[in-house]
Amino acid sequence: MDIVEYKRIVVALRPSLLAVARRITGNTEDAEDVVQDVCLKIWHFRDRIDQYENMEAYSRTICLKT
Repeated sequence: MDIVEYKRIVVALRPSLLAVARRITGNTEDAEDVVQDVCLKIWHFRDRIDQYENMEAYSRTICLKT
């Protein structure tokens, strides 16, 4: 995954990840931090990202564990 594909994926997933993180944390500031952590984890696993069929499900799972 290159930076262009990463940005495309993250921009598309960000709203749903923020919604999940807000429900978990109860506030926007902490939710932003969680989503930032998720985006960083996605970047670090970019070489293995093709293993996952559903990036939204994978990223939501990361969000729940963060």
